[in-house]
Amino acid sequence: MNELNRKVVHIVHWERSGIFSVANELAAQGAANGHSHAIRVIRKQKGSLDLFLSFFRMISIFFEIIFKRHNLYHAHSFLPFMFLYLVAGAGAVTFHNLYPFFSSPSKKDKIKRNLICKLFAAKRISSSSVGKAVADAVQQHLGINSVVIFNGLMIERYHFSVPGKKTVLGAAGRLDDQKNFEALVEAFSRCKFDDVQLHIAGEGVKRSVLELLIKQHGLESNVFLLGHQSDMPAFYASIDAFICSSLYEGFGIVLAEAILSGKPVISTNVGIAVDLETINIIRSGFDIDDLACAIDQWKKMTLSEIDLSANHNRAAIIDEFTISKIYQQYVEHVWSGI
Repeated sequence: MNELNRKVVHIVHWERSGIFSVANELAAQGAANGHSHAIRVIRKQKGSLDLFLSFFRMISIFFEIIFKRHNLYHAHSFLPFMFLYLVAGAGAVTFHNLYPFFSSPSKKDKIKRNLICKLFAAKRISSSSVGKAVADAVQQHLGINSVVIFNGLMIERYHFSVPGKKTVLGAAGRLDDQKNFEALVEAFSRCKFDDVQLHIAGEGVKRSVLELLIKQHGLESNVFLLGHQSDMPAFYASIDAFICSSLYEGFGIVLAEAILSGKPVISTNVGIAVDLETINIIRSGFDIDDLACAIDQWKKMTLSEIDLSANHNRAAIIDEFTISKIYQQYVEHVWSGI
């Protein structure tokens, strides 16, 4: 293990996000290796009060950077990135998603891209991307070379249990356009399974839209919006299969977590469904008919087929995404060079 002589401070926009979980796992792995890590969060809750409090959190981070420049600061999304480099002028950034601003023609997003490009040209910045598609987009739209470092997982957090039934289909993520949950609910309504429930973990701006859609299709007894789940391993343990209907993802950590939990996976062509071709999952298109066909395909799988693919997939995930392996890549390719 290469030596890391400085404290790494991870700056994350939202506490209730997969990115926050990733930063926590990196910090825990760092502690296991005798390295010092800390996490600073700008937003912890939604609402005007927390928005007000976030201003003081940013002030606190500002003074920390000013008076502790020997630390290494690592930004994990756009707002921390802009804030960090305008203040510190050096550090690391990870691109966690195929953000719409990469290619959007809007004036605001063009300004974002131009500002990022200028900062990278003028400052000492080390960058990484959580997937090959993300790295390609960063290169194409921002002109920035970033090393691909997948998200890492603590394998021991997830209890591997292959389901012996096919009655609960799970999905997880923010209730927003990216996750494509409206199409998923529509697709589920077409399958007409009396013996299957769809459980969606997550919270977001689309809740009322999804609630109305569920009611319109008479699915109140079959589709459940569970809200934010603080114990995701328990969520995976409660379902028999996992479906990702997203329009885009960076890594798609929920896919890897579901596989580590022994669940068969249905996914659109995003994240590790693209980057890791060796996993045996049901791949779907993005529209309603494709998603419905993919759900039907899962229902037709035998329990022995599910068991075989579950064990194969778990081995593939462990080989690629253990947190110790990923942490070493950050030490070697991101932090040590700054």
